[in-house]
Amino acid sequence: MIMGRVGKVRSYRISRRLFLWAVLFFAAYLPFSVYLVNRYFELRNENVAQRGKIERLERDALRGDNALSRSKEHIAFLEDYILQIDKPAEHVSEPPKAPEKKPEAVALKPSEDKAGARDEKIVSVEELVTEKQSGKLNVSFKLVNLLPDDTSVGGYVFIMARNKEAPPSQDWTYPPVKLLSGLPETYKRGQVFLIQRFKPIQGKLTLNPGEDAPAILEILVYDQAGKIMLHKDFEIAHAP
Repeated sequence: MIMGRVGKVRSYRISRRLFLWAVLFFAAYLPFSVYLVNRYFELRNENVAQRGKIERLERDALRGDNALSRSKEHIAFLEDYILQIDKPAEHVSEPPKAPEKKPEAVALKPSEDKAGARDEKIVSVEELVTEKQSGKLNVSFKLVNLLPDDTSVGGYVFIMARNKEAPPSQDWTYPPVKLLSGLPETYKRGQVFLIQRFKPIQGKLTLNPGEDAPAILEILVYDQAGKIMLHKDFEIAHAP
């Protein structure tokens, strides 16, 4: 009922059928809306859970790829190691065919460990001995594993020598390899080793006639991934 300004009264009648349909509509709309809201949150939570599972699977797959890559590198390293074992052993000194003068011994003094100052020491060089004989510098030493609990260690080792005082600079390497900025161009060209305690290492540097004898001996050791584990210099004091 509505009363106007002139005092007239107007009344409106609402259809019972329309009212009934409106009530039924709202009665059905409210639970349906509640169902839709609940369903939305359920799907949202399921989506978040599935996303978390996918991220975990991706992380697991990445770790698996990294482990597979490391395994392939280790297998390739072991293959190189086996190939070097199967090769005939190279003698450090050749038996003299005629009487020769006594080999010239050289004294060695440790100079500098270029890698040990940065990282924890993994290997060390012990009982280093050199002999100059018949235009060759024979080098032998023990490469000792410093890791605890009998953990094995493998990699590549180079024996290098240089004489920076001679013009032009002279460099020797064993095994032979091209040097870039004083380091081997390819670390996998080194002598392969795999040790639990220690391994005798031998090498031979050829000195051409007229060349000055090397003044510094370098022992360079890489791990299987190409990271330097040991880079140590020794000063060579030649016997008079």
